Amino acid sequence: MSQWCIFRVPGIGTLAKEATIARFGVILGGLLRAGVPLPEALSSLADVTHIVAYKHLYQNMLQHITQGDSFSKCFAEIRGSKHLLPVSVQQLVITGEKSGTLSDTLLKIASIYEKKASETAERLPTILEPVLLLFIGGLVGTIAFSIIVPIYSVVGNVGR
Repeated sequence: MSQWCIFRVPGIGTLAKEATIARFGVILGGLLRAGVPLPEALSSLADVTHIVAYKHLYQNMLQHITQGDSFSKCFAEIRGSKHLLPVSVQQLVITGEKSGTLSDTLLKIASIYEKKASETAERLPTILEPVLLLFIGGLVGTIAFSIIVPIYSVVGNVGR
Protein backbone atom coordinates (compact mmCIF):
# COMPACT_ATOMS: atom_id res chain seq x y z
CA MET A 1 0.00 0.00 0.00
CA SER A 2 2.79 2.45 0.85
CA GLN A 3 4.47 1.79 -2.51
CA TRP A 4 1.18 2.53 -4.25
CA CYS A 5 0.98 5.86 -2.39
CA ILE A 6 4.55 6.81 -3.24
CA PHE A 7 3.94 6.25 -6.95
CA ARG A 8 0.81 8.47 -6.81
CA VAL A 9 2.46 11.52 -5.20
CA PRO A 10 3.17 14.14 -7.88
CA GLY A 11 6.89 14.54 -8.44
CA ILE A 12 7.95 11.76 -6.11
CA GLY A 13 5.99 9.17 -8.11
CA THR A 14 7.59 10.33 -11.34
CA LEU A 15 11.04 10.20 -9.77
CA ALA A 16 10.43 6.70 -8.38
CA LYS A 17 9.18 5.42 -11.75
CA GLU A 18 12.10 6.92 -13.67
CA ALA A 19 14.61 5.51 -11.18
CA THR A 20 12.98 2.07 -11.38
CA ILE A 21 13.09 2.05 -15.18
CA ALA A 22 16.75 3.13 -15.07
CA ARG A 23 17.47 0.29 -12.63
CA PHE A 24 15.67 -2.12 -14.99
CA GLY A 25 17.96 -1.08 -17.84
CA VAL A 26 21.17 -1.12 -15.79
CA ILE A 27 20.61 -4.50 -14.17
CA LEU A 28 19.18 -6.38 -17.15
CA GLY A 29 21.50 -4.73 -19.67
CA GLY A 30 24.58 -5.29 -17.49
CA LEU A 31 23.77 -8.94 -16.89
CA LEU A 32 23.11 -9.58 -20.59
CA ARG A 33 26.32 -7.81 -21.58
CA ALA A 34 28.21 -10.02 -19.09
CA GLY A 35 26.88 -13.11 -20.89
CA VAL A 36 24.13 -14.13 -18.46
CA PRO A 37 21.24 -15.85 -20.32
CA LEU A 38 18.04 -13.80 -20.54
CA PRO A 39 15.90 -16.04 -18.26
CA GLU A 40 18.55 -15.96 -15.52
CA ALA A 41 18.97 -12.21 -15.94
CA LEU A 42 15.21 -11.63 -15.62
CA SER A 43 15.11 -13.90 -12.58
CA SER A 44 17.92 -11.92 -10.95
CA LEU A 45 16.17 -8.67 -11.81
CA ALA A 46 12.95 -9.90 -10.17
CA ASP A 47 14.91 -11.03 -7.10
CA VAL A 48 16.59 -7.66 -6.50
CA THR A 49 13.48 -5.56 -7.17
CA HIS A 50 11.65 -4.47 -4.01
CA ILE A 51 8.72 -2.72 -5.67
CA VAL A 52 5.93 -5.29 -5.75
CA ALA A 53 4.30 -4.19 -9.02
CA TYR A 54 7.61 -4.30 -10.89
CA LYS A 55 8.56 -7.61 -9.26
CA HIS A 56 5.31 -9.13 -10.60
CA LEU A 57 5.96 -7.62 -14.04
CA TYR A 58 9.46 -9.12 -14.19
CA GLN A 59 8.20 -12.50 -12.97
CA ASN A 60 5.47 -12.49 -15.65
CA MET A 61 8.05 -11.50 -18.27
CA LEU A 62 10.24 -14.38 -17.08
CA GLN A 63 7.35 -16.83 -17.51
CA HIS A 64 6.70 -15.65 -21.07
CA ILE A 65 10.38 -15.61 -22.05
CA THR A 66 10.87 -19.10 -20.57
CA GLN A 67 7.97 -20.31 -22.74
CA GLY A 68 9.75 -18.92 -25.79
CA ASP A 69 7.70 -15.76 -26.28
CA SER A 70 9.23 -12.57 -27.61
CA PHE A 71 9.18 -9.30 -25.69
CA SER A 72 6.46 -7.94 -28.01
CA LYS A 73 4.14 -10.84 -27.12
CA CYS A 74 5.20 -10.51 -23.51
CA PHE A 75 4.26 -6.84 -23.27
CA ALA A 76 1.01 -7.39 -25.20
CA GLU A 77 -0.19 -10.15 -22.86
CA ILE A 78 0.91 -8.80 -19.48
CA ARG A 79 -1.83 -6.62 -18.01
CA GLY A 80 -0.59 -3.26 -16.78
CA SER A 81 2.78 -3.43 -18.51
CA LYS A 82 2.12 -0.12 -20.31
CA HIS A 83 1.55 1.57 -16.96
CA LEU A 84 4.82 0.30 -15.47
CA LEU A 85 7.04 0.51 -18.56
CA PRO A 86 6.17 3.31 -21.00
CA VAL A 87 5.40 2.28 -24.57
CA SER A 88 8.60 4.01 -25.74
CA VAL A 89 10.67 1.79 -23.43
CA GLN A 90 8.77 -1.30 -24.58
CA GLN A 91 9.37 -0.39 -28.23
CA LEU A 92 13.08 0.11 -27.59
CA VAL A 93 13.31 -3.29 -25.85
CA ILE A 94 11.45 -4.98 -28.73
CA THR A 95 13.70 -3.28 -31.29
CA GLY A 96 16.81 -4.26 -29.33
CA GLU A 97 15.62 -7.86 -29.16
CA LYS A 98 14.92 -8.00 -32.91
CA SER A 99 18.23 -6.38 -33.86
CA GLY A 100 20.31 -8.47 -31.46
CA THR A 101 21.49 -5.46 -29.47
CA LEU A 102 19.27 -5.91 -26.41
CA SER A 103 22.00 -5.30 -23.83
CA ASP A 104 23.14 -2.08 -25.51
CA THR A 105 19.55 -0.92 -25.88
CA LEU A 106 18.80 -1.59 -22.21
CA LEU A 107 21.91 0.29 -21.12
CA LYS A 108 20.86 3.21 -23.36
CA ILE A 109 17.39 3.15 -21.74
CA ALA A 110 19.13 3.22 -18.35
CA SER A 111 21.22 6.21 -19.39
CA ILE A 112 18.16 8.12 -20.63
CA TYR A 113 16.11 7.41 -17.51
CA GLU A 114 18.98 8.16 -15.13
CA LYS A 115 19.22 11.58 -16.75
CA LYS A 116 15.42 12.05 -16.53
CA ALA A 117 15.44 11.01 -12.85
CA SER A 118 18.27 13.44 -12.14
CA GLU A 119 16.34 16.29 -13.80
CA THR A 120 13.18 15.36 -11.88
CA ALA A 121 15.14 15.29 -8.61
CA GLU A 122 16.45 18.79 -9.34
CA ARG A 123 12.89 20.05 -9.99
CA LEU A 124 11.39 18.25 -6.98
CA PRO A 125 11.99 21.02 -4.39
CA THR A 126 10.20 23.49 -6.67
CA ILE A 127 7.24 21.14 -6.95
CA LEU A 128 7.08 20.31 -3.25
CA GLU A 129 7.53 23.85 -1.87
CA PRO A 130 3.90 24.97 -2.35
CA VAL A 131 2.57 21.66 -1.04
CA LEU A 132 4.71 21.83 2.09
CA LEU A 133 3.81 25.49 2.59
CA LEU A 134 0.10 24.68 2.51
CA PHE A 135 0.58 21.70 4.82
CA ILE A 136 2.57 23.69 7.38
CA GLY A 137 0.11 26.61 7.13
CA GLY A 138 -2.78 24.24 7.78
CA LEU A 139 -0.94 22.70 10.72
CA VAL A 140 -0.17 26.10 12.27
CA GLY A 141 -3.78 27.20 11.71
CA THR A 142 -5.11 24.06 13.39
CA ILE A 143 -2.83 24.51 16.40
CA ALA A 144 -3.73 28.21 16.70
CA PHE A 145 -7.43 27.40 16.44
CA SER A 146 -7.16 24.69 19.09
CA ILE A 147 -5.49 27.17 21.48
CA ILE A 148 -7.68 30.23 20.81
CA VAL A 149 -11.11 28.53 20.93
CA PRO A 150 -10.74 27.29 24.54
CA ILE A 151 -9.46 30.73 25.61
CA TYR A 152 -12.53 32.44 24.12
CA SER A 153 -14.87 29.95 25.77
CA VAL A 154 -13.20 30.52 29.17
CA VAL A 155 -13.33 34.31 28.76
CA GLY A 156 -16.97 34.06 27.68
CA ASN A 157 -17.87 32.03 30.78
CA VAL A 158 -16.05 34.41 33.17
CA GLY A 159 -18.29 37.30 32.23
CA ARG A 160 -21.49 35.41 33.14
